[in-house]
Amino acid sequence: MSGFSLDNYVDVAERNWKFYELNPDGRIVASLPQIVTIGDRTFIAVTAKVYRTPDDPRPCVGTAWEPFPGQTPYTRDSEMMNAETSAVGRALALAGIEARRSIASRDEVQSRQHQPAAPAEDTVSAADKARADVCFDRLKMLGAEDRKAVKKFAGEHDQKITRGALRSDPDWRAQVDELLDQLKAARADSETADLPSSGAEDSAPDEDGSDAAIHGSVNSDAPSGDEVPS
Repeated sequence: MSGFSLDNYVDVAERNWKFYELNPDGRIVASLPQIVTIGDRTFIAVTAKVYRTPDDPRPCVGTAWEPFPGQTPYTRDSEMMNAETSAVGRALALAGIEARRSIASRDEVQSRQHQPAAPAEDTVSAADKARADVCFDRLKMLGAEDRKAVKKFAGEHDQKITRGALRSDPDWRAQVDELLDQLKAARADSETADLPSSGAEDSAPDEDGSDAAIHGSVNSDAPSGDEVPS
């Protein structure tokens, strides 16, 4: 940013000293930190109140949310303290203490230096995500041989068989769906070829008396996580 300098900001300690110089009977109170979650992001929230007199009916209030975990060298492992300092600094600025140039304090601005940019907005549609989830559920139902075929296919395309990979790349999900259709068709052809041609053998029970299942058993042990088991 052209002309940017931390020298244009006042730190919280200076605001704090100035406040008590002007309001010797005043007090500054910070709330206990609260954990706030928005989407997949987590913040530590602190609210500070500045009372100019012991019975100030309208204290100035400032709130700060600090990302957790901290994303800069200034905030990592001290997220709660930074949230409290920022909240106090903003409350003091709203009380008119050293707020000529900015409500934000030097501490608050410095903590944002070198912070990585926010990730790009998710452009995958809800419909594509739903299709990916269906595809992933199909993968979890595969038998051992078909799983090997899918993993080999993924290796040949340098791709991953995870829910996230299928969601983030609709083209890859379409390729996997096509492979699953091919495996299903091949399995059906193989089972049809193995069926007896005619006669009583069609309904002959197994030696244990139960009817033999044509299809392989459903893999009920497949985990419900985001990766297809080996």
